[in-house]
Amino acid sequence: MKSIGVVIRGGMDMNKKVLTAVVLGIVSSGYFSTISEAVMLDTVYVEADRIHDEYAGGFVDRGTNMGILGKQDYMSVPVQGLSVIANVIENIKLPNNTLSEAVTLSPSVRSRGGNAYNDISIRGFNISPHDYLLNGIPGLMCQSSIPTSFVERINIISGPSSLMEGSSSVGGTSVGGAVDIISKKAEDKPIRKFTETFSGRGTWEEAVDIGQRFGKEKAWGIRVNASLGKGITHRQKEDMTNGSIFFNLDYDKGNDRANFFYGHFHVNEFAPDLPLNLGKMNVPKPPDGSTNFQASWANYAYTNDILGLSYEHDFNEHLTWYLKGGYHDEDWYSCFESYYPTLQDDKGNYESYIEQVPIRLYRKSFITGIKGDFMTGKVKHNLSLSFEKQWYSGWWGDWAAGYDYLYHGNIYDNSIERFKKPIVDRIDWGKYKRQTSSGVSFIDTIEAGKLVAMLGIRHQHDKTEKSYDGSANSPSIGLTYRVTPEFSVYGNWMESVIPGVTVGAKYANKGEVLDPSKTKQSEFGVKWDRKNIGGTISYFNIHEQLPMVDPKTNIYGYNGQQKSKGIEFTLFGEPVKGLHVLGGISNMLVKNIGGTYDGKRYHGAPRWMGTLALQYDMTSRFSLISRITYNSYSWADDNNKKKIKPWTRLDLGAKYSWNDRRYPVTLSCNVINVLNHRYWYGAGNNSVYLGTPRTFVVSLGMDF
Repeated sequence: MKSIGVVIRGGMDMNKKVLTAVVLGIVSSGYFSTISEAVMLDTVYVEADRIHDEYAGGFVDRGTNMGILGKQDYMSVPVQGLSVIANVIENIKLPNNTLSEAVTLSPSVRSRGGNAYNDISIRGFNISPHDYLLNGIPGLMCQSSIPTSFVERINIISGPSSLMEGSSSVGGTSVGGAVDIISKKAEDKPIRKFTETFSGRGTWEEAVDIGQRFGKEKAWGIRVNASLGKGITHRQKEDMTNGSIFFNLDYDKGNDRANFFYGHFHVNEFAPDLPLNLGKMNVPKPPDGSTNFQASWANYAYTNDILGLSYEHDFNEHLTWYLKGGYHDEDWYSCFESYYPTLQDDKGNYESYIEQVPIRLYRKSFITGIKGDFMTGKVKHNLSLSFEKQWYSGWWGDWAAGYDYLYHGNIYDNSIERFKKPIVDRIDWGKYKRQTSSGVSFIDTIEAGKLVAMLGIRHQHDKTEKSYDGSANSPSIGLTYRVTPEFSVYGNWMESVIPGVTVGAKYANKGEVLDPSKTKQSEFGVKWDRKNIGGTISYFNIHEQLPMVDPKTNIYGYNGQQKSKGIEFTLFGEPVKGLHVLGGISNMLVKNIGGTYDGKRYHGAPRWMGTLALQYDMTSRFSLISRITYNSYSWADDNNKKKIKPWTRLDLGAKYSWNDRRYPVTLSCNVINVLNHRYWYGAGNNSVYLGTPRTFVVSLGMDF
């Protein structure tokens, strides 16, 4: 693992040598052999990951992975879930930031980060990519620039889901929902694909996708995704070099299924895309979308290594045991940036200090459990019992170096370049931190005719070395009634636990240990499935205790609640032949209840959000693609004095495929923000991100 990290850092020439060796080795492997294509029935639902039951339109999967429940038909589960597959992820390709673009196809999800960070919010609650799951394993993703070449689908669950998904990560705070990234696995038909992509102001990326099944009865499968990219993104000066390789080996035969996943990706990013702090000023007029508030010498350089293992064994058709484990090594060996460029006046002038924070993080995850079913008369019980534990450790610089180096800039004239990079001594790593989180979950899913009831409880225990030790229980209940095969109604009451924290040194009550807080959701809705079109309408109400500082007393603690309530509508399918649809709209009010900011809207949470992705097949070879994203106005601050204007973004594209008998080729052209609309969106309390400018993405893919 470490040797790979050293090789990748050697530069683009060395990267290409590594990639070439990998490709040649795989292609020439004696393990590979040809196989005939499998036949799949449209209406058959199969749980095996390598066989998909894509909904009409080819944008979503009919099933959604529900943690310890496994893969479930979306019509039967009492939650709002969406499984976005690789086809639509490719259609909305945005340079270096496709993951955020993919998850925001859910109308209740919005991005809260730029190229450097893939933070999002679900139903108004912030979620870091550290809280994402990978193949159902928590804690394996980093926060920044997550590639998508290895992604088969993305499962998005709206609302608290720790009962089913477990704690998303040690110290995780993802109470608004869950994101589970499912890696690509070898399919029945061999895959050999090379793709060249140009995007932004000058970014080139080469990618290969190779997969095949082999062995007796084709029980074994291997899938390799590798990519190399370099160039200027859609932001001025943001020069990003990245290399990645993802390896998936799976086994599926008889009563046994196993999967091994390894991922390595390296990023070296100059002038990383970061937010603008408003200070005491109001939200300014947006500058040109290509503007960068960082100097060209600011730098992020980091490497991630990921391991994931899973195994399932069926004792019989009624009882299954499973085991999962994961390891994540995240090394930020260069983190040198401006520390929150802060506005000083209404002319766009800002000032910033230099920040240098060393980071080295290690995460380990272990999950085991059993699933079984039995009958009591005419009632079927599906029992799930799981135990999980996570370990988090590492160094994270408590204080940044370079605060004596103050520099200035203007968001409209790029004057920051007058200042040269200061010479700053490396900061000490700081204290070594350790955290653990463990949980036990039990669910009984009861099927009685048209009625499905889900009853469960979770016990969670979190511990931070020498500071925090606490636990809490969170019960949940859900009901689904299948009125007709095409129509169902559902409701749920769900709770999630957020670990307590130890108050930091800069607050008046430093050292105080806060109790765990709970998030509670009530939701009801309807789902329909007309074979060619499906969707969900739901009403939700979520409450969460808010830890924040009282500006008058400087005491950090629970200060009121964050409440989110609203309506969410999702639609997907193929309403007419050739027209593929995925989108929806949400209307939600996210506000503070009680405490210092009682009655104020929560920052960065628009009242209305909408998204609509379309693909129209003009012929069997030529398709037109579009996407519309809308945000109503929101507030940038807790006092609701700084308003972020509403914005709409239109993306258009087209793709053409042809077959020269031996090598099928696909040409794709996309334009992000066709009208070049300038806009801000909320990044956090009192800070904003600049929206994406007009950006061109052109890719050429060839099967070989």
